[in-house]
This record gives sequence, structure tokens and C-alpha cells, in this order.
Amino acid sequence: LDSGKGSDKFRVNTNTGAISVGRGAKLDREADPEGYNLTLLVSDKGIPLSMSSTATVSVTLLDVNDQSPQFTNSRHEVALFENATVNEDVAMLTATDQDSDPNLVYTWVLDQSSAATDRGVDVAISLVKEWFKVDPGSGQVRVNATL
Repeated sequence: LDSGKGSDKFRVNTNTGAISVGRGAKLDREADPEGYNLTLLVSDKGIPLSMSSTATVSVTLLDVNDQSPQFTNSRHEVALFENATVNEDVAMLTATDQDSDPNLVYTWVLDQSSAATDRGVDVAISLVKEWFKVDPGSGQVRVNATL
């Protein structure tokens, strides 16, 4: 292995030419999305003159689901009029994921949710799930029933 970005992460078997990931090397698509271009050198033991040639090996890192999604805001507080209509937008939850194909799905976590009236009276969380719906693909929260 002659040179190239990441050449310290790979090893070449001098007998077979097989390229492998070096011991202790960490490959991370999020850190190196463009991958690696490695330059390999082969030479003979010619006498009186040694001859050589180079080749470039491009290594593309395929992503694995190793990053957790993160909400843009971890807490949302919303005030809503009691005469809100069905399908009225309440909130837009947004999240990001550094993985190349995040497939985010938004759902309720009822045992970690709470609701209260404008006077501070707790509302049964089971009612909240009836009153509101979350679009699993977009994170849009809408009124689901008459409040």
C-alpha cells in the first residue's frame, strides 16, 4: 500500500495482494462519506533494474444503521383552542439521522407523555391519543377528534 487517504486503515498481504482492514482501524461512513482511494504499488526484484506499477483501489463504505435519530427540539409545548377542528395542524415534529437511509417513523410514547388543561389539571393520556394523531412519516401532529 503506497498512499492515499485512509491508507493507514488498510493492510495488503504481500504474498497474495489481498487488501484487508487493519487491526484497530475504525471505518465510519458518516466521518468519511466519500470513502477511500488507495494506491497500491507492485514491484519485482529485477536485476539490474527493479520495475514497478501502481493501481488505484476505490473503497466505498456502505452504511449501517449505527446512528440514533435526534429530534430538533426534545420538548414541545402547544396551546390549542378548545374548538379546534379535526385535521387542524397542532405541531410539526422534526428529527434527523446521520445514517444514509434513516427511514424515520414517528410514534407516541404514551408512558412518557403528559397533558394538562390551561388550568393545570392533568388529562388522561389515553384521551390524548384519541384526540390527536401523529403522521408516522412526517411527524405532523393533527387534531383527530372533537376536543
